[in-house]
Amino acid sequence: MKHFLLGLSMAFNQLFNAMTGGNPDMSTSARAGYARDKGAKVGAVACHILDWLDPRDGDSPKGDHCDIAVQHDIEGNNE
Repeated sequence: MKHFLLGLSMAFNQLFNAMTGGNPDMSTSARAGYARDKGAKVGAVACHILDWLDPRDGDSPKGDHCDIAVQHDIEGNNE
């Protein structure tokens, strides 16, 4: 059941991203991370909120949630 719910949440995440003009194969978190890295304030704010919602103990100076999402996106595109 947990696997099903995780897949369903990812599907809604990607659907939301596609409906708002983003890449349908990218998560909203990765899109926010890319935007933040390009200097967009909306991306920085979104990543800050996501880091607050999903705190992780990592060594990234920018926060971890969006960094991990961007890394997953990069790894997924290199397969």
